[in-house]
Amino acid sequence: MVLETPVCSPIDKESSDDDVQLNKPPKKKRKLDVVYPSIDKTSSSSSDVKPKVPPGHCGVKAIGSNRSDELLAEVALHSYNSHTGTNLQLLTVNQVMLQSVAHINYHMILDAFDPANNSLSSIEICLWDAAVKNNEKLRLVTTFCSLEGSGDKGSQWDPNGVDVLYTGVMPKWLDDGALSGSEKLHYYEVNDSDLQENKWLHLYAQVGAYSKWDLGMVKHFPLEIKKVVVQTMEDDIESNLKLKSSNAIFYITFTTSGGVECACIIRQTRDGRPQHMCLEINNVEMDK
Repeated sequence: MVLETPVCSPIDKESSDDDVQLNKPPKKKRKLDVVYPSIDKTSSSSSDVKPKVPPGHCGVKAIGSNRSDELLAEVALHSYNSHTGTNLQLLTVNQVMLQSVAHINYHMILDAFDPANNSLSSIEICLWDAAVKNNEKLRLVTTFCSLEGSGDKGSQWDPNGVDVLYTGVMPKWLDDGALSGSEKLHYYEVNDSDLQENKWLHLYAQVGAYSKWDLGMVKHFPLEIKKVVVQTMEDDIESNLKLKSSNAIFYITFTTSGGVECACIIRQTRDGRPQHMCLEINNVEMDK
């Protein structure tokens, strides 16, 4: 039997208490200090200067939400950015609702900041921490991500919409000669400027840490990326465009704050439907 993905609709603020809502903030919300987008400390060249945020913004954080909720919210927000060409950054997770649907379905409302015009947006997202099926350790499926009140509705993930070149059992780690062999045109080794321009690669490293340690990942932050290789299966995608590909496989090595070297494989796919993205993650044991 094939399990259908959950379908998210906008959160009904008048919904009854009978709805399944965990970590829901109380009606009397508690104010926090000004909340800034998290500074990227996964690279030694990261800036320590907090980005500018409209004055007076006071995040109202969902009671009980934790760093893993925020990480999943950032994954869904990355999906939104990649579809819309925006660069929204997470400020606060305001509301979290959980449903048990063939694992766990996260429905959240977020505050996000757009550095391009110094504005705030309220975003609704739906991300499915799905049952694994391709020998991966973790499978995250974004099925809904839109401006709150937009009227958009979610849709089921369409497994038949994914390019067959990116389906099936997860790939193994790179062979030693992958970047110089006969298939070298399918690979691109990310350089330092790419890491600066594509901050979501640091997010992917954090997703690898989440796959390995769950909420315990925070004990190993900050991370430092050592190497990223991206692979596309098509023959006609130029090296500098592989990072923009809808479907790709990422081989990432990083070190933790304690100096432990780690590696992960992340297969990113899309099914052709708006707002949708799937990440399948495996951790790789490094040779001692």
